[in-house]
Amino acid sequence: NAGTVVERTGHGIVHVTDKTYKGIGFGVGYAYTEAKRCVLAHRIAQVNCRLAEQLGPIVLVRMQAQAATMNSQLMDALFRTYFDTDVIRAGFNNEPQSVRDLAEGYAAGVNQYLKNNPSLTPCELVNFTGEVTVDDIYRMWMATAGVSGVEYVWPFLSIAEQVTPTTIAATANTQPST
Repeated sequence: NAGTVVERTGHGIVHVTDKTYKGIGFGVGYAYTEAKRCVLAHRIAQVNCRLAEQLGPIVLVRMQAQAATMNSQLMDALFRTYFDTDVIRAGFNNEPQSVRDLAEGYAAGVNQYLKNNPSLTPCELVNFTGEVTVDDIYRMWMATAGVSGVEYVWPFLSIAEQVTPTTIAATANTQPST
């Protein structure tokens, strides 16, 4: 972003300056991706319900704010149930333009960093699977703000019937063909 300045102190603290909120978001997204790319990839996969796809369905994953863990498939179900993208987007559409500009800039900054560095070593567990969108950023912000409340729900999900790849395949095979 032409007007965005990203500077680091001698201690590595990032300072982003720009005349626009979109530019500030861009700088923060770019700098965070540079510093914590794999953490961000994991978080984006989590809020997009894609952990089981990348990790496998029974890998235990720790919730961010608590010591609670659940398998990746169950966590995907939790986020799929709890975070309705249309509702979240509608809520952010009621926020000031500056908030939406920050999200748009953040997504653009993440994508620009990834574009500028195409030969990055893949993350150990979870990778980006496409461009980061404004909806991804909205979901991530909502998850960060509300994850403590979400974590109180997971024990109730754990008593639900576990869906395994075998169950999914068996169900698919019993569906009438069209």
